[in-house]
Amino acid sequence: MRLFLLAVRPDISYAKGVKAGSKRFGSMFLGLCASIGCAGLVHAQALLPVTCQGPVSLVTTGSVTYAEYSWVEGDCLGLFGIGPVIRNGNNFSYNLDLGDETGVPCDLLIFIETDTVALGTLAPGDYTLTTTSWNVPVATNTFTVPTNSTPMFQPIGFDTNGAFNIQLTGVPNVSYVLQCSTNLVDWTSLTTNSVGPPLRDISPILPGPRFYRVQIVNLTIPAPVSPPEAILVGEWFAGATNLTDVSGYSPAGTHDGYTVGGGNYVFTNDVPFGKSGQSLFFYNGDTGLAISNSSTLDASYTNTFDDTIHSAMTVSFWAKGLPGGWNPWVSKWGDFVTYPDYSTTSGWQLRQYGSSGYACFTVRDNNAGGLVFGNASFDLDDLASTYPSNDGGWHNYAGTFNANTGVRNLIVDGMLAAKETNNVAYQLAPFSHLVIGGKDSPPGNNFGNFSTFEIYDVRIYNAALY
Repeated sequence: MRLFLLAVRPDISYAKGVKAGSKRFGSMFLGLCASIGCAGLVHAQALLPVTCQGPVSLVTTGSVTYAEYSWVEGDCLGLFGIGPVIRNGNNFSYNLDLGDETGVPCDLLIFIETDTVALGTLAPGDYTLTTTSWNVPVATNTFTVPTNSTPMFQPIGFDTNGAFNIQLTGVPNVSYVLQCSTNLVDWTSLTTNSVGPPLRDISPILPGPRFYRVQIVNLTIPAPVSPPEAILVGEWFAGATNLTDVSGYSPAGTHDGYTVGGGNYVFTNDVPFGKSGQSLFFYNGDTGLAISNSSTLDASYTNTFDDTIHSAMTVSFWAKGLPGGWNPWVSKWGDFVTYPDYSTTSGWQLRQYGSSGYACFTVRDNNAGGLVFGNASFDLDDLASTYPSNDGGWHNYAGTFNANTGVRNLIVDGMLAAKETNNVAYQLAPFSHLVIGGKDSPPGNNFGNFSTFEIYDVRIYNAALY
């Protein structure tokens, strides 16, 4: 049985019963991890098979720290039970029991289980979380609840020479400045100190009120990381009611769309929330839009969607509705077949993962082999989302590929839905047209795999933006 990791959305929880005759999983079948985020947020995740990838899902409510476990049930896997959280000093333990049904038909669905464990009100310090399966330890993780970095101060009073002293409680090795004002507008810096000795105001005592505040002076905030330099090389359906490439990368008219198939599409004012203009609706499932001059069969072919994005690319768009079993939203072939003079597998596509409710980013013959999390098949060519998007609403999809770093990502609604490493430059499919709403099969000008959905703002960049 092959099992795949899914990260859990906190608003979704599924359950699946386990029939009689199930067998236990030993410790080798369950891996979990927990790590610490910022401000005392504890993360915990259960993974299958044994790997520790995280963090995901985190909760700190008030002063209580929680661990949110998430795991998947696929095929015949089922949950037997969970144990209570046990604390011994700064050590926590928690038990999850899984079972595998045998001798019964297994469906292909993958279910998500979640469980939130309250670890309690934790003082700053180091802690250990041990997770077991059938009471056999499978993962031991440490995390730290940091000291509150917010400075607290209180007046001590005047000393014999008239100085006014204020005691500061904060974080060691951080410098604070005591500032004084008589009108809450103009502030004067008085003394600088770290935790320990009091901050002092040695100013002459004058009539009227005096106000004090403390400023952190050496807090280092890392500079934001700029995205890689990228060029938008193609953009269609960004609100206008035409098939024009509006990226500005190529001369006007080079990469406009044209109808293939039955021609049944319309523009509609149903657009994603916060967007304007109109989207394009393939309403009869018999039509796609090919991009001109994107195939070597075109007299004025340019390599914009082949060599230009060979080492790195981002393909993004909004879509409402899934395109049906293995059908694409956007494709440059991206499938496998043996023809004389053509490679067995080549190209890429963003499409539906089989008959499931999940998106999939397929890149062919790129020697991928390091699934970090997600769902994959055909030697990991198909990187499938861990977030379902078959609810009839608008969703944003982005596939990123970087042969230099080896990383391929699938982003759904701004969340990392699947990730893979060890990618190299993929096998090009120059004979195939770039197609929105369908696919051009070898040897080219052979259009099909049409479906019904709405789409808005299709973009292609020559760099991996995520």
